[in-house]
Amino acid sequence: MGASVVAAVFGGSVLAGSVFAGSVYDRGAMTLQALREKIGDPAFFTVMRRWYAEHKYGNVSTPEFVALAQQVSRQDLGAFFKAWLYTPGKPAFLADDGAPVASARLAASEGGGRRR
Repeated sequence: MGASVVAAVFGGSVLAGSVFAGSVYDRGAMTLQALREKIGDPAFFTVMRRWYAEHKYGNVSTPEFVALAQQVSRQDLGAFFKAWLYTPGKPAFLADDGAPVASARLAASEGGGRRR
């Protein structure tokens, strides 16, 4: 799809130039890897298999994916997805709940967090 077609579809908005940018795909891949680390392989692969099986020919939304991940993992992933999906930039340091931590020193003093 050419840039002019994308611009036409999105009404020439600023969004048009970034919809298919590599950073969009990189961020998605990083988010899935971070989710895998957070909930573990068994839950992660259950989420992925169910997601595909239930939606392979349909339209879906991000909140539906979040709900499935929370259901399967039995974890509140709100802070995790807020950090990875709705906050600009890549979270550089994460607390155990997946939320960004102000600094490595703060996390170390609280006994939590992991470098990504």
